[in-house]
Amino acid sequence: MFSASHELAELANPDAYSWRPLRILSVYRIAIVAIMALAFFGAQQTEWMRAAVRNPLLLDITLAYLALAVVGYLLALQRWPAFNWQVYGQAVIDVSAISLLIYAAGSLDSGLGILMVVAIAGLSILMPLRSALFFAALATIFLLLLQVYDHLQTGDPGLGYTQAALLGTTIFSTALISGLLSRRARYNQALADQRGHDLRSMEALNNYIVQRLQDGVVVIDASGRVRLLNQASWTLLGRPERVRDVTLNALSPALAECVRAWRQGQSPPPQPLLPQGPEIAMRMRALGERGSQGTLIFLENTAEIRVAVQQAKLASLGQLSANIAHEIRNPLSAISHAAQLLQESPALQNTDRRLLTIILNQSARLNELVESVLQMSRRQPPRRVRIALLEFLVEFSAELRQQHPHDDYQLTIHATPQQLEIEFDRDHLRQILTNLCQNAIKHGRRESETLRIELRAYRLHGRSVIEVADNGIGIPENAVAHLFEPFFTTASSGTGLGLYLCQELCESNGARLVLMPQQEGACFRIEVGDEDNEE
Repeated sequence: MFSASHELAELANPDAYSWRPLRILSVYRIAIVAIMALAFFGAQQTEWMRAAVRNPLLLDITLAYLALAVVGYLLALQRWPAFNWQVYGQAVIDVSAISLLIYAAGSLDSGLGILMVVAIAGLSILMPLRSALFFAALATIFLLLLQVYDHLQTGDPGLGYTQAALLGTTIFSTALISGLLSRRARYNQALADQRGHDLRSMEALNNYIVQRLQDGVVVIDASGRVRLLNQASWTLLGRPERVRDVTLNALSPALAECVRAWRQGQSPPPQPLLPQGPEIAMRMRALGERGSQGTLIFLENTAEIRVAVQQAKLASLGQLSANIAHEIRNPLSAISHAAQLLQESPALQNTDRRLLTIILNQSARLNELVESVLQMSRRQPPRRVRIALLEFLVEFSAELRQQHPHDDYQLTIHATPQQLEIEFDRDHLRQILTNLCQNAIKHGRRESETLRIELRAYRLHGRSVIEVADNGIGIPENAVAHLFEPFFTTASSGTGLGLYLCQELCESNGARLVLMPQQEGACFRIEVGDEDNEE
């Protein structure tokens, strides 16, 4: 990761600087040289024309300089070759051409030396300071050489050396000042660009964070127009089609009324913002002094808060139940073992034996409840694997028959297609199917007919579906709404944890367990996967 000074140095490089100043300097060069060329075709008595008559080379140099200036401007427009090459090339042309013009004009008294000052000043803006001083020194040397040549030709030094020295000093001073100012300007420009880049990055990061907040965030300005609306608030407000350049009252009249009440010192209670929407809790914060810059509004779905609180309560209750079940297990085992020993006594009467049978049955039921609670508390995260359903259901059918060898039931399997596969924890799926089938065998049997259980696997609307259906007595209508609640049971010998555990195992594997309506018996459906993950 580069330091800030390194980044600024990179940004301040002339290659990264704007081409516009180079084009402006090129236009200036063309204009000046064009005026000089036009002077040749003006009045006959001008000083410039008299100088041209004395030395015809002056016109040739001027026209060549004009042609090179035009070519330089065209290259600057095309941005070819590279920026540095063009700047240094134009510097060489300017110093050489102006020196030749001064030579052709006869002396420094022609006034052309000022063109050297302007050229060096403009070029110093575009090149590093060291290069600018180099060309300033080169121009000064040329001017001194021209004065020496003029002195040798005329034999009269006059004030030429003083004028050359002053002009060279001016060129050096101009190059130094222009270079320093240009360097500071480039640094400030690079600093501004860096700050702008940082601000844009920070704005993008803040927007990313705000958009992914679970709570809704709405920002309105002082006039009530919506300036920010994140994804959560857009959903809570009913997914409106237009969210830009609208007033809060047009977006959500109910929320606008709550904001007006808050500004009047009232605290709006949680309430639905849509006719059939959830209850929303609102918090407002003023932006700026007394809300001069707008208002920040937070929206929270109280239903989700209640669900989170309920889940935390259930988790605490589950941990407490597991601890209690663990403590109950040892004395329960002692009671059951003592009752079994007492049952073997030959001196017991029939009445006492019936009481012992009640003790043993209730101890077994309580032990089953303890085992279910401990099983839920020890549940491990699912280890999903690819399961071929037809093969798995055949194996499960054989295991179920071994567990219930004396029960009268028929189990059939249907899988369409036969190659249907799902991703699921094998042990979890086996436990779910075992609980559902055992419920049918123990509690769903009709006395007058044989119990028939069907295991069906197929695809439905992009989902893999497993159904466990029977022809038993079914589920009472008043029990359907509470069927998957913990400790709810319709049987006197049930624990009320079987279906709750099945639902928890399905959800941990990304599946859903539902009770399907049918005319006879009960049908539980396990839906695995969704349309987005279709095989």
